[in-house]
Amino acid sequence: MVKLQSKPLHNLCILVCFLVNISFGLIDLKQSTDCFIYMGGVGGYFFDRYRLDGIETHGDISIEGIIDFESIIGSAFVNSSGYKAIRYKQFSLPFVPYFYYLETDNVMARIYVYRLYAKYQMTNSSLDVGFQRIPFGVGRLWNPTDKYNPVNALSMEPSERLGVFGINYINYLSDLSVFQVITNFKRELQVDKVGLKYKSFLFGMDIGLSYIRSQDFIMNGIELETNVLETGIEARTELAYIDDFYFNRRYTRGIIGIDYAFPFMLNLAIEYFYNGLGSDNKLFYDPTVLHDDNWNLAKHYLGLVLSYSIDPLTSTMFSSIFNLVDGSWFSGITLAYSLNDNANFAIGSSLYFGDYSSEFGSGYKSSYYFKMSQYF
Repeated sequence: MVKLQSKPLHNLCILVCFLVNISFGLIDLKQSTDCFIYMGGVGGYFFDRYRLDGIETHGDISIEGIIDFESIIGSAFVNSSGYKAIRYKQFSLPFVPYFYYLETDNVMARIYVYRLYAKYQMTNSSLDVGFQRIPFGVGRLWNPTDKYNPVNALSMEPSERLGVFGINYINYLSDLSVFQVITNFKRELQVDKVGLKYKSFLFGMDIGLSYIRSQDFIMNGIELETNVLETGIEARTELAYIDDFYFNRRYTRGIIGIDYAFPFMLNLAIEYFYNGLGSDNKLFYDPTVLHDDNWNLAKHYLGLVLSYSIDPLTSTMFSSIFNLVDGSWFSGITLAYSLNDNANFAIGSSLYFGDYSSEFGSGYKSSYYFKMSQYF
């Protein structure tokens, strides 16, 4: 059975054509293609994403649009409950960023407005308005203070985040200090969250203070990042104290981490995560806490990321997350090879270990993938 959705497609085609026409007038039009062959979980499937990224600049004003053309081939995944959860997910946005124009029992094709925003650059400040990503926090695997676009370290592409529709104003108070005001909007253009952030370089470290308020919570956050003497170690911490109206609880979430680059092309990052919303006993795990930006059931975790350049063309990355409460863990392994200046190939896996009563041993399935990327 084929479903063609004409009206959303017609409206989006107008938008896409407009952005493409703008893009071809740019000095630099970025294009990329990512192709995955995925095996495991609910079954194998093929995923393809063609991305157009263009910026139009007129004096102090610029407009950036990123449009993805995505397709999935694979009946097992297209008919799975996991796909249906993604397909009918409700977004905290004034619009649905996906436009599905083809759906059968074996194939899905859609157009995804990944980013679309305008920037006004002033002498000592900037203003971004539209569908954008607003970075928060200093964590690598967890971002306790990021209530806008939090990272999910279990994703095959952790850098791919939905984004928010809002206003981001940054005032550069000095060469070392900035003040930031953020407001994002949800359905029917209702205000979702309002945030404030101050960041400066003091006492030999980067220090950030943040405040975010919504109808579901109030968060007060702090982040610190510094180089430890002359050791070459970069240390960081990020803490969020949250008054959660949704769960009617007050709790703290935070990370402590270090990074170190060894002289033989090996980079190491270690991060401890304290999740005040989680449990310190696996018998009392509460699945309802998997809400909003929290994807963890337990209270204590340890994360590790190792990256190593084998030679100028070949690199590998190993990441692992250990649940310190129930002993289960996740491991992601990637081996990448650069075919030329504009293309690379990678193979990878997402592996989960633990008994049936543990977090990573019960709710997740191991998977493997091949990835081909090209850039234009």
